[in-house]
Amino acid sequence: MDDVAAFASRFYPNPETDTQRADMQRSIRSFVRNYPHLVAEAGRPQPYKQIEGAGTFRIGPLMNSVMTTFAARIGLALHHRLTREIIRPGGGVVAKWFTNHQRFEGRLPDDFLQTLGPGYTMVQGTKGVGDQFSFAFSKGSDHGVTGYWATFRHSFATMAFVSQSTSDFPTAQPVDIHRPGFLQGYTVKRLGEWPGLNGLPFYHSYWFK
Repeated sequence: MDDVAAFASRFYPNPETDTQRADMQRSIRSFVRNYPHLVAEAGRPQPYKQIEGAGTFRIGPLMNSVMTTFAARIGLALHHRLTREIIRPGGGVVAKWFTNHQRFEGRLPDDFLQTLGPGYTMVQGTKGVGDQFSFAFSKGSDHGVTGYWATFRHSFATMAFVSQSTSDFPTAQPVDIHRPGFLQGYTVKRLGEWPGLNGLPFYHSYWFK
């Protein structure tokens, strides 16, 4: 999952140095080699008229599943970093991700963004990564739900709402709530296979329609 997100985080801006270009090439080769089903789903890039020389990839259900799961994990990680809380079995995360295409077209959750506090980033020693990753959070008025917003370069952003009780998500469908343990058995390479086969967990209720 991390290498898929790393690949997506390099969509924009374009690399400017030889080191950045080599890093981008490694990321592309890894993505193509390890996730051919995601490559097939994305198809060939199509021109994006608003930015000269830019292109767009198709976001299908598999890529959306990977990035939504990544968004939920980022939400849990940020929640633990800020509160030191471990989400109990009765809690969960509702998450979503946003592409830079949505940003350029003004389709971000502005109402939520206006509630966020100051932005933060990660620092190791004297080296910061503010140009690569930043985050902010918003505590609900009832102190039950905390919302997190994280940006990865100018490529994509994640939004996650974390609570110790799933009752704080009355409008969310059960399948959209990531409960503790949701990463057990999760593997990007097996997405799209029939559940219950070849060791793939049979987590949710399924039905035909």
